[in-house]
Amino acid sequence: MEEINLKWEKIENYEKIFSLKKLSGVYIWGFYNDPFIPYMVGKAKAGSYGDIKSRLWEHITQIMCGVYEIHKKENLHRFSEFKHKTLWDKLAHNNLDENKLNYFIKERYGVLKEHIDEMVNNFHFTYAIAEPNQVADLEKSVIELIGIHKLWNIQGGAPKEFKAIKEDLSKVIIV
Repeated sequence: MEEINLKWEKIENYEKIFSLKKLSGVYIWGFYNDPFIPYMVGKAKAGSYGDIKSRLWEHITQIMCGVYEIHKKENLHRFSEFKHKTLWDKLAHNNLDENKLNYFIKERYGVLKEHIDEMVNNFHFTYAIAEPNQVADLEKSVIELIGIHKLWNIQGGAPKEFKAIKEDLSKVIIV
């Protein structure tokens, strides 16, 4: 298996997404900066699966739209402990419950607003550029290095051809 030396960019808040170019690679998004709390690892293929910039914006809008679970703002610092204790379970695209949808529409600016705001305002990310043919394996490798039990990712698995180097990742987050 080939080890890939990933150059992780400095952890930035969501406002830095505007300045990104269309890039392929692997990214980690989460909350806060000191310490950074990883939430999800993703992959991006510029031109086919969506570049890093597009994918990160997609995650932010999905938080705001109720597609992702909403966590109590006081639990975000210890996300991995409260991973399955959400304030709001996501809206399933294929099985929309009208009562649940109605509640979300009414409460996203009520009871849920301060928690959604906390998640969006503290959205941080880092990324590493990689070749499109490497990103699927590198995503799995990074999930494995961080630990799927600490992330919201539900899919992991072993990489087949390419593996991320732990020391590179350790420069930006605690693994």
